[in-house]
Amino acid sequence: MKRLILIIAISFISINLFATAQESDFLIYKGDTLKLLTNPLDSYFQANNLKFDDFFLSEEFSISSSRWRGYIAYFEIKNNKLYVVDILKDYSFIDYKGNDYSEDISVMDSVFPKQDKYLLKEYTGVLRIPIGKMKNYVHMGYSSGYEGYNFIEIEKGEVLAEKFLTDEEYKLMKEAQYREYIKTDEFKNEVTKLMKESKEEKPNIDFYIEFLYMFFEPKINVREAQLDFGGLSE
Repeated sequence: MKRLILIIAISFISINLFATAQESDFLIYKGDTLKLLTNPLDSYFQANNLKFDDFFLSEEFSISSSRWRGYIAYFEIKNNKLYVVDILKDYSFIDYKGNDYSEDISVMDSVFPKQDKYLLKEYTGVLRIPIGKMKNYVHMGYSSGYEGYNFIEIEKGEVLAEKFLTDEEYKLMKEAQYREYIKTDEFKNEVTKLMKESKEEKPNIDFYIEFLYMFFEPKINVREAQLDFGGLSE
């Protein structure tokens, strides 16, 4: 079983899923700096057919297992618009004693030259912000549970609506929508791909189902307050 878990973890890394807990981006909003369990800057790279490391081709690019995307981004919501205000990259150095150390340095000017902030018009989606204390730690992606979450719906960089869900509400919605997702061809194709990559003679399908669930994000229509619990009750 341990060997199976190792092989599956390697397979997930190969398709850019996070096999370890990830460092969050941050959102400056209503006077607070909040953790983000969403990475909206990825939408900019995808829209422009870029990768973060494309901006640093002349450098040796290393990635931490807790920061697969290669950066930490800071965002700000101001006048109902979502802006990128800073991007940090981890650099390695050697001090005067010969000891290695690392430091986050701003690379905002490398990605968005001569811009103090950038309106992230490429992003349409829902930001997930953890609220309250962490209830349980999960060493995988953004799977740790909190007391609740604020969801901010964004369309082309503009705020449309905001809604709070308790952890219980969020879990009910996630479970209901995941039950429907596992019936789709998309899910079947994903599992088939992972099973082939694992090269196990008798893959544990239940393990894949549980593993994929950790990364599944339910769809939330914040504006219409549609909470699809799939017939499940609170």
